[in-house]
Amino acid sequence: MKIKAYAKLNLFFDIENLREDGYHNVLSVNQSIDLADIIDIELSNEINITCSQNNTTIPTDKRNTCYKAVEQFCDYTNIKTGATIHITKNIPSEAGLGGASADAAAVISGLNYLTKSNLCKKSLIEISAKVGADVPFCLVGGTAFCGGIGEKIIPLAPLCNCEFIIIKPAFGVSTKTAFQRYDSKYLSSSTQEQTKIKKSKEKLDFFLENLKTNNLQKIGDNFYNILEEVSDLKELNRIKNYLINAGAKGVLMTGSGSCIYGIVDPGAKNIMQKIEKSFPQVYLCKPTKNSIVI
Repeated sequence: MKIKAYAKLNLFFDIENLREDGYHNVLSVNQSIDLADIIDIELSNEINITCSQNNTTIPTDKRNTCYKAVEQFCDYTNIKTGATIHITKNIPSEAGLGGASADAAAVISGLNYLTKSNLCKKSLIEISAKVGADVPFCLVGGTAFCGGIGEKIIPLAPLCNCEFIIIKPAFGVSTKTAFQRYDSKYLSSSTQEQTKIKKSKEKLDFFLENLKTNNLQKIGDNFYNILEEVSDLKELNRIKNYLINAGAKGVLMTGSGSCIYGIVDPGAKNIMQKIEKSFPQVYLCKPTKNSIVI
């Protein structure tokens, strides 16, 4: 079967604290967009993964999130099966767009269908949380708040009447490295941490109130990503300024980077044509209500 696995953007991203298990509790508002990888999957005796890109950043062995997705699905259901999986990559890697997570979510959904397991969404989220922090959202999709390590999901009113222009610099960013930078800068005493948590929740509440208005300027003015503050992307401000000058109503680095996006009114092809002359990888995307299309 063939599955579309949609990318995501972080409209808001903050970190509450570092957990004892090494994961971070986050406060995130995510949005699915219509940039998608295509996953071809069928049941087989072994797990075999191939990819359309000959890219060393995309492993095809046990390090691949799709491989982990098959293992976790089989552990949960006690079904002994493998899968032959081909990934047609359209979502750039190490970009903060959740491509690997989207692929894993598609595999979990595909296995649920192919094995006729009929697991409910709660069970699928439980499986996906063991694969990666963004995988649960990539199962649910749309516009949603994500808490905990990403497994606590609250759907929000859909974001509409807008488009996103996404610029991918020539380099990627390791998620692990980005979080290590955060830890080295922000880990502090418990009193300071509690103060930060309170401020983070206040900032999130303010963003959610503006999100309800669906006023693109108010939403864009309150985009936030704490990982920007520890980023060493030298081009970050240049790209953000370029997008604002081109007409974006708000700009942000998504996830751990390296992609920067701007939110714009619908019909942004003219802006796109201008930006494409200055950057090699530019995407014009719309928000979607789904994360996976089978």
